[in-house]
Parts: sequence; structure tokens; C-alpha cells
Amino acid sequence: MIMENKKTKSIQRTKKTAISFASVLGRETSSLIIPGGGLALEGIKTLVEHCREWYKDRTEGRLYEFHERILKGINNEQLKDFLEKEFSIDEYYSLLNHVLQDEEDQKIDVYARIFQALQLGLILEKYRKHIIRCCRELKYSDFNLMRLIYINEKYEFVGPGNRVQQIKALTESNDPIKAYGIQTLYRLGCLSEVDKNKPLWPTELLKIIVELIYDEADLTEISIGKKAKTADSEMLKIFIASTDISSEIFGTISHQLSTLYIKHVIANPTRRSLPLVLAPIIAVCVGPTGSPIEKLKKLIDISKKRVVKILLPEFKEDDSSNTFTDTFDFTRKDRAEIKRFVEFCDKNKVSS
Repeated sequence: MIMENKKTKSIQRTKKTAISFASVLGRETSSLIIPGGGLALEGIKTLVEHCREWYKDRTEGRLYEFHERILKGINNEQLKDFLEKEFSIDEYYSLLNHVLQDEEDQKIDVYARIFQALQLGLILEKYRKHIIRCCRELKYSDFNLMRLIYINEKYEFVGPGNRVQQIKALTESNDPIKAYGIQTLYRLGCLSEVDKNKPLWPTELLKIIVELIYDEADLTEISIGKKAKTADSEMLKIFIASTDISSEIFGTISHQLSTLYIKHVIANPTRRSLPLVLAPIIAVCVGPTGSPIEKLKKLIDISKKRVVKILLPEFKEDDSSNTFTDTFDFTRKDRAEIKRFVEFCDKNKVSS
């Protein structure tokens, strides 16, 4: 119980981010200021003692955190073998030295996970010393960048672009701090120039390190708020047909559909195109320049489609034929009506 209280105190003090000399001195500072300027010897001794205690608490706190994290995730059946297994003293003290000297508290977890992996035999002999070196040289933000690169190489996200463009956006930067981190990853062998037509690309070493220090749940596209492309997500769902696509309302509709990953095309149907043939839903816009419904009938067999009608602001005519299954009135630019249309598309986005 005494040990637990001491541990809590140490860790809490380690986490302090700001303090003043006055609070350290713990008394009226004017009583310690000597005539002519300067601090009385008693005050200096107090500051030195505080530094000594801070260093002691910081060291103790980091050591507690490091060793607690080493044992995390190991069940009772494995624990006995883990504790009895011999390890390299050089590797152990090298990591401990880094734990105590590193400026970033967040990296304690990185060091602990690497030691755990070493002890469990998860790192090949040829990589052991180099991975320890990488842990020492890389900043915590560099590890997060590695994680992002790993995920972007593993998945191709819904929306414009592909893996090459995704990686390029991460490994090319005009920001001097980020550029330095990218160059460090390249120098340490975590990124390489595999193709002159490609950006710097993640190596096997980067993948090994990332998989050692992050949980599986942190290495999915969902963990960074993205959705991976699938055969279904890449299939066109809706063709929005209008004789005039300059209306600002189309930008709102497109944004709302894209938010739900509903692939769509907004165009004037002047010819029999692949999107027109493939889309299971056709939204016919009736606007100031009329409706494209007659052109559509000549281009495709609309009886095989789910055809709906959109009334645009200032529409001139309304084809009230039985061609349409649903009608959406955007004449008042009502957001609720746009939302209803998007929800309809989401509900009915089946493939033809």
C-alpha cells in the first residue's frame, strides 16, 4: 500500500507541465530576495532540492510505467514463462537508459512494447539493435506518421485518388518539422525509393515496427476516420440528370451523398454513357431549362431503373407522368428535403 501511494505521487508529479519558482520556494519570495538583486543562498538550496526530488520522482515514475507496460497483455499462463525467460542485459539497460533520458513521456509505451516483443521473440535477430536505435531517434509524432503511412498503404480509401496519392500526401511536405521526420524515417530504412514514379514507400521494417507498437484496432481505416474502397462502394449508385448543372444546389447534394460514400454522377445526359447504363437510380431534375426525361427515354430503358423527380428552383414545367416513383421538391432549397433525398438514396442504393 505504501509502495502504491509512492508510485501514484511520482507519476502525478512527473505529469506536471508548468510550475513557477515562487511555488517551488513555497513562501513569500520577497523574503528571499537580497538587496542589490539575486536570491538568497537558502532559496537557491530550495530550488536545487526541488530539482533533485523532481528528477528522483520522474525517474521512479517512468520506471514504474515502463515495467507495468511490459507485463500488459500477458495472461497468467504466459506470465511465468515470460518472467523466467532470460534476456539480454545490454538490450534491457539500453532501453531503460532511453526511457529515462527521452524528452517525451509518450514514448515510454513504445520502449516497453519493444522490450516485450524482444522478450517474446517477435523480432528477428538482424532487426533487434536497429529497432532499438529507431526507438531512440524517432519522435512520438514520427511513430504516428508511420502508423498513418502503414494504414494508407494497406487500404485504398473511398473517394478520389489511390494508394500512391495517399502515400504522397503523407511523405511530401513543405513543413520543415514534418520534412525532417520524413527524412529521418528514410535514413533509418523505414521509407525507401522503390520506384521513380512513386513517392517514398513504406518498407518491411516500418511495417514490423508499427505492428509491434500498435494494437490491431489502431491499424484499421476506421481508426483514422476513413472507409476503405470495396467492390460495392465503387459501384455507381445514382445518376442525377439535369439539362443545367450550374445550380449551387448540386454542390450541396454531391457533398451530402459523398459523406455517406454514395457514388454518383451529376450530368446532362447527351449520350448513352456507361454511368447512365450502370446507375440503378436515375434522378431527373426539372429546372428552368426543362427536363431531360425525353432524352433519357431515347438513351436507356428507364423501365429497368428506379426513376425519381427533383424539382429545382424556378422550374418551368413539371412532367407529371407515371414515370416517377418519388418526387423531391428543392424549389425552396429546404435542407430537410435535401436530407430526405439523400436518405432515400442511401436506403435504395442497390446495384442494378
